[in-house]
Amino acid sequence: VKLYYTTQTSTPYTWTQYGTTYTSTPISFTAAAEGTYGFKISAYNNAGVADETDPPSIATAPESSTIVDTTGPSQPANPSFTATGGTQVADYINPTNTGFTVSFTSPSSNYAGTAHLYVGGADFSPALTWTVSSGSTTYTITGDATAINQLAVGSNALTVVIIDAAGNVGTASSTMNVIKDLTLPT
Repeated sequence: VKLYYTTQTSTPYTWTQYGTTYTSTPISFTAAAEGTYGFKISAYNNAGVADETDPPSIATAPESSTIVDTTGPSQPANPSFTATGGTQVADYINPTNTGFTVSFTSPSSNYAGTAHLYVGGADFSPALTWTVSSGSTTYTITGDATAINQLAVGSNALTVVIIDAAGNVGTASSTMNVIKDLTLPT
C-alpha cells in the first residue's frame, strides 16, 4: 500500500506520498506541524495494479482525518479565592467554613478545555473542574467540605490550569496562597 496525506480540508486536495510502499500495518505517521491531516491509502494487488487512481486526484476526499494539536491552552487570569459559609476571611479557611469558590478569567484566545483547580500542583480528589467554552469570560470552580479536608493546615498553593481536548496542559494561573487555620482564638 501507499499512504498519502493532505493538509487541505476541502477541494482541491494536494496529496503527498508518505514514505515508500508499505507491506505491513500499522503505518506510523509523524506530522510535520500542527493542523488537520487527511489520509488516503492506495492498495495494490500482486500484479501491481492499484485499486484506484494513484496518486489520488485533487477531487478525492480523505478517507479519514485527524487533528494534530500539541499546544496547551493559554494562562487563566485573575484567580480569586473566597471561603463560603461561616466567617469569611480573605485567603483563609477556618473551622466555620463549609466550602469555597475560585473565580478566574479565561484567556482571550486558545482557551477551550477543562479548567482544573490544583492544590500544590495536583488535582483535588475528586477533581474540581469546570468546562471553559468562551474567551475572556469569568468562571467559578466550587469546593465543598471534602475539598477543604484535602487542604493542609497552614499555607496551600492553589492554581487554575486548563487542559484541552488533546490532553495538552496549559500554563498555570498565578498562585493563590490560601491558609487553612483550624486554631480557635482563646
